[in-house]
Amino acid sequence: MSIKALIEFASNFLEVDPALEALLEQVAQPRSFAKGEHLFNAGSPCDHLFVMIKGLVRCYYLHEDKEVNLRLLAEPSVVLAYSSYIQRTVSREYIQALEPCEGFWFSRAQMDAAIDAFPPLQRLTTNVAERHFLAMENRLLMIQYKSAEERLRFFLEHTDPAIIERTPAVHIASYLGMTPESLSRTKRQITKSDR
Repeated sequence: MSIKALIEFASNFLEVDPALEALLEQVAQPRSFAKGEHLFNAGSPCDHLFVMIKGLVRCYYLHEDKEVNLRLLAEPSVVLAYSSYIQRTVSREYIQALEPCEGFWFSRAQMDAAIDAFPPLQRLTTNVAERHFLAMENRLLMIQYKSAEERLRFFLEHTDPAIIERTPAVHIASYLGMTPESLSRTKRQITKSDR
C-alpha cells in the first residue's frame, strides 16, 4: 500500500504539507488483514488505530455467547475500539475484517507524538470522534423502532451504500437485532409494499 493513499485520506481533514507528509512516512506502518481476521480483541486494551484505505469491518461484542454487531465500517475509515482507546481501558468489543483490509497501523504513542509535532492532526482525531458518535447515534435511533420493517428501512436510508451492498446478510441481521430469516422476510415485505 502506497503512502500516497494515506496522504490522500489525511488531506480530507487538513492541509498536508511536506513536513506532515514526511512525518506520516516515518511513522505509518502499512498493514493488511485477511478476511475473518481480528484487528482488535475484547479483553485487551486498544492502543493502536488502523486507517483503513480498503476494506470492510464489523465491531461486535458477545452477549450470552451471541455475537451482536455494534458498527459496520467501510473504507475510508479510522478503525479502533474507541471507548477502550480514549479511556485506556480493556476493550469490550472485537473488530473483525469482513473483507481483506489494507491500510496503515499507528500506535497510540506514535499518534500522540505526531499530534504534538503537528497539532493540525488533531482534526483527524476529532473526525474519528464525530464519526463514532454519529454511528452509535444512528444505531440507537434505529433500535427504537419496534418493527423489523422500520429498522430495516432506517438502515437502508441512513447507511453508506458500500456497507449495505458488501456486508453479508447475517451481519446486517445482527446489527438490526433480528435473525437472518427475519431479515430475508422483511426484505421481501419491503419489496412487495414498494412496488
